[in-house]
Amino acid sequence: MLQKLAQKIRKTLAYARISFKELLAYRFEVATWVFIGPISLAVYYFLWKAIYSYTGVDVIKGYTFNELISYYILIQLAGMFVWTALDSKISEFVRRGTLVVRLARPITLFKSMFLEEIGGLGFVAAVQAAPLLAIGAAFFGLKFTGWLPLTLAALSFALAVILNIIFVFFVGLSAFWVTRYSGIKHVRNGIVVFLGGGVIPLAYFPKIWQNIFNFLPFQYMLYVPIQIYLGKYVGLSALYVIAAQIFWIAFFYALIQLVWARAMAHFSAVGG
Repeated sequence: MLQKLAQKIRKTLAYARISFKELLAYRFEVATWVFIGPISLAVYYFLWKAIYSYTGVDVIKGYTFNELISYYILIQLAGMFVWTALDSKISEFVRRGTLVVRLARPITLFKSMFLEEIGGLGFVAAVQAAPLLAIGAAFFGLKFTGWLPLTLAALSFALAVILNIIFVFFVGLSAFWVTRYSGIKHVRNGIVVFLGGGVIPLAYFPKIWQNIFNFLPFQYMLYVPIQIYLGKYVGLSALYVIAAQIFWIAFFYALIQLVWARAMAHFSAVGG
């Protein structure tokens, strides 16, 4: 039992090292991300400060100014963790014909890529998220809201990361049928960011649109964990949205199993 557990840990760490080395290959991009975060926060801070001052109100759509700035800090933090180019990697495997090598491994493509993505989160936390979190707390008023909201938000955030990886893998499977995948990637990324609350909180949309968003998976990838931390979802409402995240994870995982079988049949048919 312990030996099997040790083997699984070593395997996970091996894939973590792969992700770490890949991220180190993009030092310039990583450095850029570190500097862009605080600059973006400053832009949001002064923009919304002017809006609140102009309107003369303390609360807009349920958010005080401090809550809204905290929202943007947390949305940037969440975005760092859920961002992934996993679908582009699948496209490259198919386009270059290296998928055969990945399929020959004693582990499924989904599992190996999932572990690689999870393994890279430690790098993200240390290099990108930690500095932004420190700056947000020191200069933009991000505050600790309590252990219960933090615990539930952490659980929801972990589910959001898993959901996003599974969703992106599912979308990436379309690379088996299209010749140029880049357009799909941009559309996917734009939809997740916009409908996930990455531009403005979903509470700012008309009520009819908010009701539609409740039946889509995107708010559960970014918006929901932040709402839990800010105390917008408490008690049963928090547990409800967490249950919804679990549902969407199961839903897209089931779709992956279905589409993967078809993808492999197509891949073999075209000489893969």
